[in-house]
Amino acid sequence: MSLFNNIRAVLQDGTKQTNIANIVQRITVLIVRRCAPIISHRLRSDKFIFQDTTLDNILQRWEPSDRDHFSKTECEISVHLVKLFQTMGIQCRQSNGKYFAPWTKEMAPAWMKTFLSSLSMCKNYFKLEGEVAGDTTIGAATLKVLQTLVASEGFRYLLRLESVNAILDREVLICRRGTIFFNISISPMI
Repeated sequence: MSLFNNIRAVLQDGTKQTNIANIVQRITVLIVRRCAPIISHRLRSDKFIFQDTTLDNILQRWEPSDRDHFSKTECEISVHLVKLFQTMGIQCRQSNGKYFAPWTKEMAPAWMKTFLSSLSMCKNYFKLEGEVAGDTTIGAATLKVLQTLVASEGFRYLLRLESVNAILDREVLICRRGTIFFNISISPMI
C-alpha cells in the first residue's frame, strides 16, 4: 500500500516521470514475486493439456504451409518489441511514430521462434525451486514482453494460420486418444 501512496505523492509533487516508472516497476516486481508460484504453474500448464510434451516442443516443428494465407505484408508492433525482434533477425521499420514488422510466409517462422524464445525464457525465470521462483525481477520484464508479443496483431494472425491450428489440433487429439468413451445406448422406440 505504501507504494501506491508513493505514486499519489509523486503525482501531487509533479516529480519526474522516471520516479513514477520506478514505483510502477517496484509494484510490478512485488506482485510478480508474490504470484510467482501461480505464474509458474500457468506457464507450465501445457504439460497437463498435451500430457507428454509441451507447447514449445510442439510448435518448434511448425512450418508454414501453402494453405496459409498472408493477407498483409507487415503488422504493427509495440515499441517494446522492436529490440526483441531485431535480436531474432526481424527488421522493423518506423513510420509516423509507429513500428512495423514484416509479416510474410518467409518471416512467420521468425515470429514463431520469437514467441517460443520468450515463452522459454519466462518458464526459466519462473522455474520453481520449492515455492520460490528464480529471478522474478527479470522474469517480470520478460513476462511483460511475452504478454505484449501475444497481444500483437502479427501473433493473432499467426494463431489463425491453418498450419498452426492443424498441428495444435493434431496434438490435442493425440493426447486425448483413449480418454473419450462413447457410451451409446439405444433404446427401442415404442
